Amino acid sequence: MKKEYREAVLEALESTKGKQAQILTEADIKHLPDAVQKYLRLTGVVGKEKVLNFRAEFRLVSLEYNCRDYK
Repeated sequence: MKKEYREAVLEALESTKGKQAQILTEADIKHLPDAVQKYLRLTGVVGKEKVLNFRAEFRLVSLEYNCRDYK
């Protein structure tokens, strides 16, 4: 499974090579809910280059909670 994941990642990264980053516009976010549009504007991403790829690393975290607290 790890090999398949790595191959998929490499394929996805390869597909972004040579692409020109486009600018995120108001028209790009017009279809999104108002709250999301507001968040994007407040974070300052409108008018900046769209993200073509990124790397995320996940680590195992143990979460414990008492089910009685959520009833």
